[in-house]
Amino acid sequence: MRTIRVFCDDISTWWNKSIVSENIKRCRVVNTNEPYLKLELFNVSWEFYVYGSNNTSMLPEIIKNSLLDGCRPDLWFYDPAQDSILMSIEDTSTAPIGNAQKQRIIRIMWSIENKIPFIYVSPLTGMDNSQSKQRKITGEFKKLVDINPNSFLTPEQFNLKELMFEISINGIDKYKVTSPFTLNILRKSKINTKSFGLEFEQIKKLIDSDNEVLNIIEEGGNIFLMNKSSKTAKKLNIIKDTILLIGAGWKSSEKSKGYSDPFVGNIMMVYYINKWFGNVYDIIVLSTHDCRKYNFENLLKQNNKMTLALSKITKLMDLCGNVSKVTYTSNEKFEYKKDDESIATYCRYIELFNKNIVIDFCQPPHGSWSSKNGMNTQKRDDKRADIYHSEAPNGEEGKTKLSDVYKHIDKYGLIHDRYYFINEDEIIREDLKNKLNKVSF
Repeated sequence: MRTIRVFCDDISTWWNKSIVSENIKRCRVVNTNEPYLKLELFNVSWEFYVYGSNNTSMLPEIIKNSLLDGCRPDLWFYDPAQDSILMSIEDTSTAPIGNAQKQRIIRIMWSIENKIPFIYVSPLTGMDNSQSKQRKITGEFKKLVDINPNSFLTPEQFNLKELMFEISINGIDKYKVTSPFTLNILRKSKINTKSFGLEFEQIKKLIDSDNEVLNIIEEGGNIFLMNKSSKTAKKLNIIKDTILLIGAGWKSSEKSKGYSDPFVGNIMMVYYINKWFGNVYDIIVLSTHDCRKYNFENLLKQNNKMTLALSKITKLMDLCGNVSKVTYTSNEKFEYKKDDESIATYCRYIELFNKNIVIDFCQPPHGSWSSKNGMNTQKRDDKRADIYHSEAPNGEEGKTKLSDVYKHIDKYGLIHDRYYFINEDEIIREDLKNKLNKVSF
């Protein structure tokens, strides 16, 4: 019997209908009491142990390292006997267009760079909220789909049970991409990004008129290949052929603060493409954030996705003349931190499934923008329920503790049909008892 450990971004990712209809044993680790699922597929000499990924004592070092490197897909298939990752799977109802494509592409790039087979599950079309229109897959995603269509499936094509059976019989090589990247020189386009101050306007004019600074990777984008002899290179004191990324690494509006996820994705994409070609170019990021509003040194002291991405490049520049080589040290801990909302949602899903209730929508693993039809029209927020089904058109909301349910109701009112929880840390209120469900793993 071959044992495969499956580590999920969220254990409720494992609610694929093709699997929950099987006999799954719910178990807990003896020493830590952390939950996991055990599944034996019929006629297959494999058994699968399913864990949450970032909060389990069972997480192997090879997966910890991938997480620390910024690659966080929904599912890892891991072979403990070989201490190797068999496959990664990203399962989302957010179509890979616009910013969503940039945010997730590292999960593919990392797998390709490390020669790990992968599957990417998503709709083929979706709403690009940055342009307010429906779009199809474009850019590097489109190229990768054309190179190996086996690795890209729609939600309708993806059947986890059939996949597990297939790879146990036929292996996983069909899901491996061996030569995906190109570095095409594209037609010249002008920089398309917000500017802050006269300094950027001067640099923008110089780059827009410099025929030795040419667009690469995406049409009309802000990623350029800059010849070391170009006027722009001389202005920026650059002495080597360089890939230049331009954009606001940090958001400046009062409504939207913090770093830019899509820009992080662009940096990581360029890093892996350059690495594929043997690191032949330096990579420089020119961040157009409002450098008078942010303290440059404080930004770089943070440990987040942006500083991780910037640690991969040659150097970072801003419009105030600051230049830095960024370092990154993660303080993330991978350990079991008690049952969470994903356990509650998984258990509630199973309860509903066993009652033959038609489930329309579940929150994980659908991303920040989602919808029942895959058109990315519904934004995830505290008011969006975790589960929608035929008997709960206003949804069911899940929390770890009953006290958290009460807090949610106090803040938003009774906006959902039902509420479920794991820990009954307070007394069930008489006026709510018909709306509450305690679940157990």
